[in-house]
Amino acid sequence: YAIRWYMQSHGENEAEARWLANLIVNELFRKQSQGAFLSSKYPEELERMIVHVNNGFHLSPTVSDLADLIGRSRSHVLKLFSKYLSVSPKKYIIDRQMDEARELLLSTTKLIAEVGQSVGLSDPYHFSKLFRRHIGISPSDYRQRHGPFSTPPNVSTHRPFLAKTID
Repeated sequence: YAIRWYMQSHGENEAEARWLANLIVNELFRKQSQGAFLSSKYPEELERMIVHVNNGFHLSPTVSDLADLIGRSRSHVLKLFSKYLSVSPKKYIIDRQMDEARELLLSTTKLIAEVGQSVGLSDPYHFSKLFRRHIGISPSDYRQRHGPFSTPPNVSTHRPFLAKTID
């Protein structure tokens, strides 16, 4: 539906229309998975911290920030993340930043440094180094390999409805 609407109202670039539709679907799945996560059986304190990280990952929250949020100690925060998520709070925050960075690399034309700033990592060198460590390739290589035009789109076999002309 989205592809047909775009093609009818905006132009004739099918690859762009398919890429936009794919972005919409991915965003819907991402939002749906966040909601499912919060309806789980995790302690209320942990859920509050996760919501805080998901909404403010671009501010690079620290373990101390999370401890202050729930009014508990840093060690309590570490135990909650370790017990229920099997990761440290720092790794959870970085993973969230890297997920968002991947989305931005594929869905925007921002410079690599701007993507880093958008996810809370203002030093471009540090951002690139962290991205490479967690994802396995540099941000520019990731964009080039996985971006919308990294592989040619499948050409649609759908033929638009053409009204018969009266002679």
